[in-house]
Amino acid sequence: MVQHHEQEPVQESLSALELAKPSDDVEAAIEKQPSVDDAVRIETLAKYLVEVNNCKNFSLTLDQAINIVRNQEHTTWPEFVVSSCVTFLLCWTYFFGLIMGARVNLYWEATISLGMPVLLFQTGFIRLASDRLQQLMRFESLYNFISIIAKLSIMHDVPWLNDVCVWAYVAFFSLQVFGFVAKEVENKYWWGMVSSITMAISIIMFKVNTGTNPNRMDDENRLLMWGEEAPVTLRLNYIVWVINVMLFEFIDIGKHKMTHPIAHFASVAIACWVGEFWHARLLTACHVFFISALTGSSYNVTHVQKDFASLPVQGIAWQLRLQKPITVVTCIGCLVVCTTGLACGQDTLLCADYPF
Repeated sequence: MVQHHEQEPVQESLSALELAKPSDDVEAAIEKQPSVDDAVRIETLAKYLVEVNNCKNFSLTLDQAINIVRNQEHTTWPEFVVSSCVTFLLCWTYFFGLIMGARVNLYWEATISLGMPVLLFQTGFIRLASDRLQQLMRFESLYNFISIIAKLSIMHDVPWLNDVCVWAYVAFFSLQVFGFVAKEVENKYWWGMVSSITMAISIIMFKVNTGTNPNRMDDENRLLMWGEEAPVTLRLNYIVWVINVMLFEFIDIGKHKMTHPIAHFASVAIACWVGEFWHARLLTACHVFFISALTGSSYNVTHVQKDFASLPVQGIAWQLRLQKPITVVTCIGCLVVCTTGLACGQDTLLCADYPF
């Protein structure tokens, strides 16, 4: 029987990125050095997971962390790779169905984008582990609500309402970027802050280039925010930015269940493909929370399937060592993409004609 332990205070003076760097004791536990007793090793890793989770405002008790570490002891790399690929393909299929369903009619879209999240989360059937995740899910649902109003205005030819939706989208992205930057400043995550600022600049460029264009729907019922599909440079900037966000916002999830990041990557991939990037991305992003909860990410750590899309213990060491270098590289990538977009226009790929 697992004993109940009191959680140790978090080192508030450290940034999340600094806290994610393991101590020598944690490194020894990860590498399973012979000098470290199994019980001590498991508890050392569990305490480390609790520290990182608490720094990120995710609720995780020491008992739950011990169970996570014990589960990871039995996870192998082949299991992780296969289950991750299965997760990506299932998410892709599910998201494609959502997007096609939203194109059928407005009633289907309202049910998919608003009805399901409200029913599942507000009734308490599915619960998220932190207030921040609740805020993100609700805020992204706001975009879907604006999209429904925008479609109504287009279908019933109400120009003034469409104009309201144009500026509602501007307000949405302004608040979203401000929220990310504020959180990154709070956590002293300066590389992430720079990446978020480049994303804001790319979105501003997109709005300036579209001018006073209204939102519109094409012959396939795709909703084009500000009248145009997101240009290639903006999409590339977003892809690199998402990698950075996943690395920081979901540090805790990456150490156990990779369901949430994989679902997000599937959402971004299909959004780039279907021809209505922003609408598809935000529509499917709300359902990432739903998928993660059902497949057992860190939201319900006591109900997870032990090995499905879970990193082995050795994977923690790989992730932690590469975390800062990847963060720096993705930040530089955001700067390069944003700068070339400013210099050469957003319809070119790094100042070259987009070949696809």
